[in-house]
This record gives sequence, structure tokens and C-alpha cells, in this order.
Amino acid sequence: MAKTAKSPLSGLGKKLSKSLRSHANDETTYGSEIVSLPPGIRNGVARLMDARIGTYNSGNNEGQPYILFVGVVVEPKKVKAVRRAFEDGRVKILSTDEEDVEGARTQIILPLCDTTNSRGKTTSFDENVETALNELRKLGADTSSVATEEDLAEILSDLVDIKPYFKFSTSASTPNEAYPEERVWENWFGNRGLEDYEPEDAEDVEEEEEEEPEEPEPEEPEEEEEEEEEEEEEEGEDDADEEEEAEDEPDLDALGEAADAKVKEAQEELDQLAQDVGIDSNDYVTWAEVAEAIANATEDGEEEEEDDEPVEPEKGDVVTYQPPRAKRALDCEVTAVFAGKKTVNLKALESGKTFKGVAWSALVID
Repeated sequence: MAKTAKSPLSGLGKKLSKSLRSHANDETTYGSEIVSLPPGIRNGVARLMDARIGTYNSGNNEGQPYILFVGVVVEPKKVKAVRRAFEDGRVKILSTDEEDVEGARTQIILPLCDTTNSRGKTTSFDENVETALNELRKLGADTSSVATEEDLAEILSDLVDIKPYFKFSTSASTPNEAYPEERVWENWFGNRGLEDYEPEDAEDVEEEEEEEPEEPEPEEPEEEEEEEEEEEEEEGEDDADEEEEAEDEPDLDALGEAADAKVKEAQEELDQLAQDVGIDSNDYVTWAEVAEAIANATEDGEEEEEDDEPVEPEKGDVVTYQPPRAKRALDCEVTAVFAGKKTVNLKALESGKTFKGVAWSALVID
């Protein structure tokens, strides 16, 4: 006769029955869905919901401790998210949809151990502890008497009880061949200025939304000559290319904020951008100043190009262009002309590779 497998619940008897009856009609709770926040959130407000010490389960820091901070987004409720990726040798915009972010999760993990990034740069245990304590103070904690692990755990517990509101933003790396999918950084800036913050009442928000005037219905376009329609289509394509070119440019302000918040990836990207325009980031006190210097250097470069008064190319022209660090010049077709910025988009005749936002002054026009 086959033996019946013993149930893992056997032996609980009356204890199990009592608990089952006690919770049989409980209200169902689902918790909060973990959703990756999009880039582009500025001046956001979130509320701390959890702060605890954990241990890495895998990777280079396996077995080492960290502090996990978790918050829930209060503001904004929605954000226009520009999603980008590196495809076919250039940065492409995948979508520009508006996404719901209210109630979404934001989190940061601060290691309590030695760490080494992808470029081989090591941050010491002491430096990481310094960063962690600074983050606690930014959230309103008093760290003046912390001396043991128990002290640290007590501070974290007190913060969870208080649930302070804090400012945050999100920024993204520029996708490249090594990292084709953009990486989104969640940057926390503490509770300064939010000590007396109270979120808007949901009913008030609904009333304000109802009072907003409706947008008028778009008028039907009048019929035009075929040639004029073709010209408008070409201009529309040029505008779209120009908008895509602008989206490809890094958000220097956001990078500066993230870098000053000790996001190492942001510091590395800013340092590389500074090198590209001949700036030494070590000459500046803050990363925000580095970002400003990069922006000024870029504007100065554009002004110099305008002073040279280069010849204006036309769409369809074949020109010669030598890309930065390329060994030889390429014959290219002009695919779009942006008179306002004195730049063009090019397509190499031989390889088909495209170049966006090339200054007129960099072209040789026969």
C-alpha cells in the first residue's frame, strides 16, 4: 500500500485553524508596484517609507552591508519621459510618452564597504560611510552621537517613523556603444525646505483640473499647391531632426546635480564632457560649476562659428567632412539644413553613416 506524504502543516492543528479563521475575511493588500522611474523628473517630492541595513546577495560586493532607502513619489503626478537608446551608430529617441509617476517607488542604495566601479576606481569603506551619514543628515537625522551599528539601526528606525518628505530628481546617461540602453539615476537632495511641506489635497487637485480651459479643436488646413505642401513636409522633417538633435544633448544641469550628489556615473560623464571641450574638472570646486563651464565653452564655440560666416549649404549638396578623430575626410550628402544654428545633418556616401548637428564651418563645399 502506497504511503501518504506527510503534510508540512501537520502538527499545527488548532493553532493553524484559529489563525485561518481569524484572517479569512481580511482586506486584500497589494503593496506598491516597483516601477523604474523615467528620466526628466525635476524638483520632485517623495516621502521616505523605509530605511534599513541589508547585505549584497551577489556581485563583487557579495556578503557586504549596505543601507537601503526607499521612498514613494508625491510630486509630480506625471512626467514626459524621453526614452533613448544607442542604435545603428547613433542615439535614437524611442518614445516621448507622458508617464504616471505618482506613488511610484524611488530608492537609493549606499554601500558600507569598499567599492570599485566599472572603470576600476575604488571608493574606500570610510568614504562610503561618510556618504551614508551625510544622506541621513540630509533627511533630517542627527548623527552627532552615532558610534555603533545599533546606533545606526536606531537612527534608521526613527526616520521610518517620521517619514520625512524630501526632494529628488532623475537623470539619465547618454546611451553609447558600450551602454546602448540609457541608465537612469535617482538623485536625492534631502528635506531642506520641506520641513513644513504638506501635499495637495486630492479633492483640491481635481477641482483645479476641472477649471482648466479645454483646448480648441484644431482647424482643418486649407488646400495648398502641391509644391508648397512638399516644402512644408521637408521643413517638418528638418524640425523633427533638429528636435531629435536637441534631445541627444546631455542635460548638463541634471548631470551637475547628480554629480554633486556623489553619483559616480554622472561625475565620470561630466569629466569626459569637460575633456572634450578642453576643460580640467579639477579646476572647479563643484560639479555644477564644471557643468556651467562646459555650457559656456559650447556657447563660445557656437559664437565663433557664427563670426566666421561660413557658406550656407543646401539640402542635397555633396560636401567634404572629416569627423573628430577620423583619419580621413568623407564625402557626404547634406540631408537637412538648420539655418538658425548654422548646422547640418550629413550622410556619408560610401558607408551610409549619419552625422547630426555638424557646423557649417566644418564643411568643405566645392
